[in-house]
Amino acid sequence: MTEALTGAVLLDNHLFRDAVYRLVGADGVRVIPPEVQALGAQVWLLGLQAARLAAPDVHQIFTAYHSRLDPEAAATGRIREVAGARGARCHGLAVM
Repeated sequence: MTEALTGAVLLDNHLFRDAVYRLVGADGVRVIPPEVQALGAQVWLLGLQAARLAAPDVHQIFTAYHSRLDPEAAATGRIREVAGARGARCHGLAVM
């Protein structure tokens, strides 16, 4: 629906990571072991590499939740790098 409204593909971090998390029964309650989280992070980074290769007319919206204490908060910087490499704008939105 977002793509139809905005013309941009929605790329939530779970679209990438769930490819690994679902294999171990992730359901939003079950604890995901650190080694599986590391695999999820690798898949997410591969997704960013693919996003970087998108044609200039492909619009992307990245979504992810990060708390202030979350070491993955650096992900925002990686998303900005992808946008910069593509010559695209990157707008951050923090929801408190």
